[in-house]
Amino acid sequence: MLGILLIAVIGVAVAICFRAFETGPRYKGQSVSYWREAIVAWNDGMLHIESVTGQIRGLLGLCDTNGKPSVLAGGLNTVPLLRILTMDEDRTVSRAALLRLAELLTEKDPKIRTSAAEVLRSCFGRGEECDEDVIVQTALVLELGDPTATAEILKLWTETAPAMPRKSRELEAVVLWRMISEGSFRELAMDAIKRVNPDRALEFGIP
Repeated sequence: MLGILLIAVIGVAVAICFRAFETGPRYKGQSVSYWREAIVAWNDGMLHIESVTGQIRGLLGLCDTNGKPSVLAGGLNTVPLLRILTMDEDRTVSRAALLRLAELLTEKDPKIRTSAAEVLRSCFGRGEECDEDVIVQTALVLELGDPTATAEILKLWTETAPAMPRKSRELEAVVLWRMISEGSFRELAMDAIKRVNPDRALEFGIP
């Protein structure tokens, strides 16, 4: 058992040291490539906290008790790294980064919210798939019913709407209409849908 533990410790140490010379933002001493691989492994169900390496990562603060990479639970100092991860070719990685950025809009610290919103705003216009992912991941946070996050997300949607393709604005209109129908933040949603998709607003009887 001691031998297995020693091998695992060495393996983790080698993986960490191997990235020591990588440039770019870091979180908990780890590079973008480390966190990218951690997110992929977590999404694939391969990052088990019960394993020896998982326990070591947990002790180092690199994941929580469920094996979730800590970069997806950090604060302001994770934003530069998350910005890069939003551009990853693997959509499971970019979606995880986008969702975390959207979750940061619920933070009380305005610096965190502003930084996260700036990254999300920059993600719009990269392409249809990215637009869709930004909308879907921010919509998931809307479901939390957090007033601050809701205001930030609807502001983001309305500000970026003029440059959005019709398909993206249609998707936003569907989400907003559901909010209106359910009565959650009705006034904010009604104002947003008139700005995001005026045609749909008229169809829904919103003057």
